[in-house]
Amino acid sequence: MKQHIEDALVLAYGVVTEPQKNIAAITEKQQLCEGLIIWAGTILLSVISVFSQWEKASMLTLIALYGGAALFFLFRILFLHGTSRMLGGEGSLKGIASGLCFADIPANLATLAESFVFILPAQLVYLISFAVMIWSFALAVMAVRSNYGLSTGRCIAAIILPAVLFIGVIVILFVYVAVSIASVFEGF
Repeated sequence: MKQHIEDALVLAYGVVTEPQKNIAAITEKQQLCEGLIIWAGTILLSVISVFSQWEKASMLTLIALYGGAALFFLFRILFLHGTSRMLGGEGSLKGIASGLCFADIPANLATLAESFVFILPAQLVYLISFAVMIWSFALAVMAVRSNYGLSTGRCIAAIILPAVLFIGVIVILFVYVAVSIASVFEGF
């Protein structure tokens, strides 16, 4: 286990210093154990940061935040794998999971930057968070390209398509509920 942690830290440093080369190596070697160590550690820092800002949060809230983040991450991997395959990519689920674990490092740590909103000007903190999200998106594009061999445009489409589909389903559900409620009151 100690070796996996050391390898994970070396890989995380490599993703920061030479992202394209290291993301490609991570997805090719499918280093999921190291990826999960990094993802779990960075998401734990984020969850604790959010948890510490809520006055009446309980330990159950902390567990729910961590579990919710894990479920969201799992669904993100599955949908991204599906859309990447649908767009003609050839790659493995384990490879993209490994790559996304490391690609999420900046986004997970951006929550910590938002903790400094009380010290730094809010616009600066939001600008930093926005830049970090773009960086994380670029790392995700690199992970998809390395794992599936897609063009950059198709990688961006593969990443955005699940969000568009999710928003579309939510809109359809809201319209359905609104029409259902309107039809109930139509008879009065």
